[in-house]
Amino acid sequence: MLKALFRRGSSKPLTLTDAMAALDRSAPSLKTALDANYTGRAAVLARPADGQATVLLRRDIEDALRTGEGMYGVSHGTEVDDKACVWVVVRGESLAELVRGARLAMEALTKRGLGERVVAGVFPLTMGGQPVYLLLQRRIGRFTPFAPMTIGENQVRDVSFEAQIERRVRKLLPTEPDRREWYPIWGAPV
Repeated sequence: MLKALFRRGSSKPLTLTDAMAALDRSAPSLKTALDANYTGRAAVLARPADGQATVLLRRDIEDALRTGEGMYGVSHGTEVDDKACVWVVVRGESLAELVRGARLAMEALTKRGLGERVVAGVFPLTMGGQPVYLLLQRRIGRFTPFAPMTIGENQVRDVSFEAQIERRVRKLLPTEPDRREWYPIWGAPV
């Protein structure tokens, strides 16, 4: 079963619950493998349906979170970005708390019929002072790295650093080896 869970290049996406469980289990090893620190925040990114007003999606998300099982005690809030996407931002002292909060938020949205609106779970880290993100993409059910950097006034991706991160975590997490599936999420509020 574990071989199937971590098989690389699989066309069958993992469930978000399975992928989040892998992140939770690997937390201590992940911190060591990446020599990284957690930021105390994580997020779930949701995109409105075509023609749906962002304000309505945000209301639906907040309603789902308010009535979601297990959300009591999870420190969270919602924010809207400049692309009209809604972010559920969770706060916690440990990766385990962040994973729990993000998982519960995803489950609450799914139970309310909003699961298809979820784009990704976003888990920020810092490595040597540089921000790095592990993105759990709902569509492929796998983690991908994102390493933004600024050169002058331009924001760019550090693609070689992203590849290094993926190599470091591939034995710990279900990652997507196909770099064409990796994408940036600029301006995350975490």
